Amino acid sequence: MADGSIVIDTKIDGSGLSKQVDDLKGKLDDLGKTLTVAVTAPITALGVFATKAFSDAEKGDARLRASLEMTGQNVEQMFDKYQKLGSAIQEVTDVDDDAVKALATFGTQLGVTAEAMEDTIKGAIGLSKITGADLQQ
Repeated sequence: MADGSIVIDTKIDGSGLSKQVDDLKGKLDDLGKTLTVAVTAPITALGVFATKAFSDAEKGDARLRASLEMTGQNVEQMFDKYQKLGSAIQEVTDVDDDAVKALATFGTQLGVTAEAMEDTIKGAIGLSKITGADLQQ
């Protein structure tokens, strides 16, 4: 007996969808690799560089403090003075404060007095600019 209903039997061909999902997965994998090379690796390298720079700055600070202490100077007072001098010089030149501290360390070891140190450092920087000498050497 016919009840007036129509039955349509269909099948969905999912083979095309499966290929598209696989293609998308491959593209996302490639994107992940690209991001690792283009983003993650440089961020990691920057972190390593920053850590080394910080470590070098700490070593420079320790050398200056040791030189000041060896010569019987007020370590905190003179260290602060040289740090401020380094910041002031860095504002008007391309010489960084680590170079100024290195000059202060070297000058202290050579016996330059605290009173003469600022002029000595400024003179050394001026001389380096004229001769092209590297202050970090």
